Amino acid sequence: MTLDYNAVTAVATALAAFAAVIALLYDNQRSRFALGVETLLKLDDKFDGATIKAARRKAAQSLLKNSNEGLDDILDFFEMVGLLTRRGAIDAVLVCDLFFDWIHCYWTLAKEYVDAIRVKENPTIWLEAEWLHTRLVEIEKRKSKCSTSDLALSEEDGREFLDAESKIDL
Repeated sequence: MTLDYNAVTAVATALAAFAAVIALLYDNQRSRFALGVETLLKLDDKFDGATIKAARRKAAQSLLKNSNEGLDDILDFFEMVGLLTRRGAIDAVLVCDLFFDWIHCYWTLAKEYVDAIRVKENPTIWLEAEWLHTRLVEIEKRKSKCSTSDLALSEEDGREFLDAESKIDL
C-alpha cells in the first residue's frame, strides 16, 4: 500500500482551514459578548448618572402624586435598552440581572399612561420597552421558579419603590 502524500496534504489543509474558521467564529462570538457587556455597563453608568437619576426622582415624585410628569425620560431609556436587547447587542439575562426591578416597577406603574399616549398620540410608542418588560418577566419567572402572579407589583410594593426612587441621591 502506498501513501498518497497529495491526498494527505489536501486533507490536512482542509482540516486546518476548518479549525481556523471555528476559531474565528469562536473569537467573534467572544468579542460580541464582550462588546455587549461593555455596552451594558455603559447603560448602567448612564442609569446611575445624574441626568437619569434626576429623571427617576422626578418620575417617582410625580407618580406618587398621581401625575405622569418625567415618565417619558425613563420610558425612553428602557426603550433604548429594549431595542438593544431585541437586536442582540446586549444579553437579555444580563439586562434582567441588572435592571429587572426598575423596568418591572416603572413599566407596571406607567402602564395606564403608556396606554393613554398610545390611544391619543402614537400607537407604537415604547413598544420596545414593553417587549423588554415581557421578556424580562419570563426570564425572572424561570430564574426564580415563580409565576406571573408572584411577580405582580402590589400597591404597597409600588409605593415603597416610588418612595425610595423619589429620595434618590443626585
